[in-house]
Amino acid sequence: MIKIYKIFAVGVLVLWLPNLLKSQNIDHQFKPFLRAYPSLHKTIVQSDGKIIVVGNVESVGYVKTSGLVRLHTDGSLDMSYTPPHKIWALYYGNGVDTRNRLYLMEERENYSTRLNRILSDGSVDEAFKINEDTGNIHSFDIQGDKCIVNASIWNHRGSENYILRLGEDGKIDSSFTVLQRDKAYMKPVVQADGKVLVYGIENDAPFIIRLNQDGAIDDTFQFTGELRGNHPSIQNIIPQKDGKCIVYGYFDFYNNTPSPGLLRLNADGSLDQNFVLPGPTANAFRNTLSAIFQLPSGKYVVTGYNYEQEKGSFTRLIWLNEDGSLDNTIESHEIFRSFHQNGGSIGSIAYSEGRTLVSGSFYKVDDKQVKGIVAFDESGNIITDFSPDLGGKATIEKAVLAKNGDIILAGNFYEINKVKANSIARISSGGEVVAEFSENIGIGPDGRIEGLAEQKDGKILVGGGFRKFNGQDKSGIIRLNEQGEIDEEFKSDIYLPYVGPGVNDIHVFEDSSILLAGRIEKGYENERYSNLIKVDNKGAIDKSFFPKSQNDWIQISDVLVSDESILIGGTTYKDDWQTVGYLRKLNLDGSLDSTFIVDTKLEPYGIHAISLTKNNTIITAGGHVFGYSDNDVNPIVQSSLEGEVQDIYSVGVNGNSSISEIFPNTDSTYILAGSFNKINRVSRKSLAMFDLKGRVYNDFRFDLDRSAQGVIRENEEHVLVYGSFSQVNDFPGFSGIVRLNIATPRPPSDLLVSVDKAMGIKLQWQDSSDYETGFRIYRQSGDSSAYVLVDSVDANVTTYWDQDVNPASTYAYMVVSIGDTLVSDFSNTARATTSEISLPGAPAGLTVALKNDNLYLSWEDLSDNEIGFIIERAEGDSFVAIDTVFIPSYTDSGINTEAAYRYQVKAYNVAGESAHSEEVTYIPQLITAIGDKIEVSENAFPNPSKGAFTVKVETQGLQKSDLSLYDLQGKAIRGLKVEIDKQSLKLDLSAYQEGVYFLIVHPKALERAKVFRLIRRNQ
Repeated sequence: MIKIYKIFAVGVLVLWLPNLLKSQNIDHQFKPFLRAYPSLHKTIVQSDGKIIVVGNVESVGYVKTSGLVRLHTDGSLDMSYTPPHKIWALYYGNGVDTRNRLYLMEERENYSTRLNRILSDGSVDEAFKINEDTGNIHSFDIQGDKCIVNASIWNHRGSENYILRLGEDGKIDSSFTVLQRDKAYMKPVVQADGKVLVYGIENDAPFIIRLNQDGAIDDTFQFTGELRGNHPSIQNIIPQKDGKCIVYGYFDFYNNTPSPGLLRLNADGSLDQNFVLPGPTANAFRNTLSAIFQLPSGKYVVTGYNYEQEKGSFTRLIWLNEDGSLDNTIESHEIFRSFHQNGGSIGSIAYSEGRTLVSGSFYKVDDKQVKGIVAFDESGNIITDFSPDLGGKATIEKAVLAKNGDIILAGNFYEINKVKANSIARISSGGEVVAEFSENIGIGPDGRIEGLAEQKDGKILVGGGFRKFNGQDKSGIIRLNEQGEIDEEFKSDIYLPYVGPGVNDIHVFEDSSILLAGRIEKGYENERYSNLIKVDNKGAIDKSFFPKSQNDWIQISDVLVSDESILIGGTTYKDDWQTVGYLRKLNLDGSLDSTFIVDTKLEPYGIHAISLTKNNTIITAGGHVFGYSDNDVNPIVQSSLEGEVQDIYSVGVNGNSSISEIFPNTDSTYILAGSFNKINRVSRKSLAMFDLKGRVYNDFRFDLDRSAQGVIRENEEHVLVYGSFSQVNDFPGFSGIVRLNIATPRPPSDLLVSVDKAMGIKLQWQDSSDYETGFRIYRQSGDSSAYVLVDSVDANVTTYWDQDVNPASTYAYMVVSIGDTLVSDFSNTARATTSEISLPGAPAGLTVALKNDNLYLSWEDLSDNEIGFIIERAEGDSFVAIDTVFIPSYTDSGINTEAAYRYQVKAYNVAGESAHSEEVTYIPQLITAIGDKIEVSENAFPNPSKGAFTVKVETQGLQKSDLSLYDLQGKAIRGLKVEIDKQSLKLDLSAYQEGVYFLIVHPKALERAKVFRLIRRNQ
């Protein structure tokens, strides 16, 4: 019997190994530093005058930061404020408590939110822990040093909404009366006296109530008026120190009193008739007020959206007197939103030391360039000395690999590596900016760039939603030469609709003609072309292509051109204006292939990406999959060119997912880029590799903190991934682009070792690779610093025994995965020290017996540390090892039972071999006398016989009896074939000579054998 004792196991001892594994296949040298205009959600002034900004802030100057930054009063970075670097997404609350602790809503990976408390040094307050039963937090406000929150819990009745208070430890404060409203939207706002205004929507009607400090309803406040309009709602409430409050939102009347989006309530909830109700919003903002703030002087700073034909969309900032009338003594300002930023341009307004701070997602105030934040003095003038150099998260919308190896980037950025680069740039393969290209681009486009393509001659086609490029009127499409100058030979006068991305996909045909797709309109000669247009090499429209008008409400997101057809995918609308997916196949002349009708299964999500497999299977991907379970609608489907559809994937479960690109990596694998958390229930963040059977590849594990827009191939080993991310596998410092190695296998993980005093050292690891062809095992012995290759194993093997070890010795191990031509990084290091390994004890009680013409050996195992046993046999003077076994028995078959043999056995382990057992000898016994062993001949019949005999044996266990046949001289007869029934035997001796034979039957249950004499005769 083998007894194995585990001594100990030592795992990872090298602290940097987790990061080493995550960095596998990431090019950390390729990090071009892109800067974009920031988008600030909230600006908060602490009691010491320092300014906290929250939002899309990736740098201050050229110092990388997270989305939470603190500035000194002069706008410089406070380096002592060090929040966690990885912050998913930040949502603003309403300030800091009386102890200068910041409360911050943070988006979780499953798209729910949690509330953190940030201490004065920027670290997370670990003492503040919210219970899961608090629910999902939607908004909050500060009440002294406590926090009032609006939370909701989903149950069988739907959404239950609460207003509650959190204690110092983050748990629900039982001294505060909880306000509950089912199926109602609520938001708390704390007044200066600590009372809480709660506003929201219930039964499609806005409401406002007030709570006392302990949460009980304050009956002295009665909001009985009705806000009227088209779907009226309250956007925000601004409490004043005198107990009054400003209410603004989307409404036209308070009862029958005109109040276009703005009014003031008295402390008792009644309408303040002294506030100028029509106010300035009717003309200045067209009922789209975005923010309001009361200054210590009593005046108001108000912002709202506006639009002028020459200027486009912008935000106007004006000043109001205390009664709501326009203060004409202070000049208004125009704030221009950074066109790549989503949402409103004004995040918040704050006041600090005589300065009004306005922050948001804008890059220009009047004619002054700013970066998300601007300060005004008491007279409303811009304070030029206050200009924090904030940089936002860059987004790369498109990228192409130029024929000379350069990379053309387009997206949301204004600078790369300290070189001005407005939305489009050319960089080398090492990440250096081609400065001449950026200089020629100048101020770049006035809108988003969505499409990018390089022609055979190296010229670059740029498409998007812009109307101007470097100050010239260029609507939706331009062509640049290799140095970035506008190619004036390319003249296109396509018209872009007011909304939509414009030209977002470009395909160049072999004959240099060009296909433009997106949201496009063009009118001439009473014909109308929309969304898909073909032009020649100089921009002239090909009138023979797609001559008939299309649906005006199609937005084409992706175009795939093959040798025989054109596939277009995008978004359109049903009759009820519900968004649906759009997939069509066109002939190469632009005519519609009416035989191709596909139910895309993507309603109401649309199609963002198309890929065509080697066997002409169409793979389409969509976006915006909402949900919080593993049963979400799949945004990826496959279909044949004949229109047959089959769902195969479940991507982006547990959240809101969007697929941007399906990149064909090999004939059977694809890289999926977008915004998602899972693919086929396997955790992946925004980037994954899969095959058409839905298998997710482990070697390709690059989790991004934000979305990936697309993939381009550099060579057989590397791809470039671009998007809006700044972290890859938790490594910071990226600016929307990363170079990945897709050929090197991933290293093994979780390497563990265990020591066995018989077998040696056992290695076990996790196979993290899909690419490996095998593994190599490296060992370090004692104090030596060198690792030596000790052995290799095949692919998918995850265990190895090292038996070439010494007692009381220390060994360290690492394992690598082997690919076809490349080798992975090392696994983690695992160390072990062997115990004293002694020789095993010698076996005892060796016996030998003849059974069924074989010799059967057995012995007693007296050792607890052997690996196995060595069998030795001698036919003459010398013993020879004939076999190795792992159990204490052995059958020596194929020997001559008429000869004599000697046997001995010894045990062995990694330390060596034991002493021999005692020797045992086999001597053949010939039958020379039968005597009284012979049974009566009547039990065998016919007897004599020409060969066939039936022998009756009255005994139990006949089938387990030992059978032997001998001739008259006692010679054993080999090759006997016997049929055994319950109590009889049938045998055939027709092949043997005439004579007398003896059949010996020895049942297991009897001490003595039974012998039958059989007479063989031919007649």
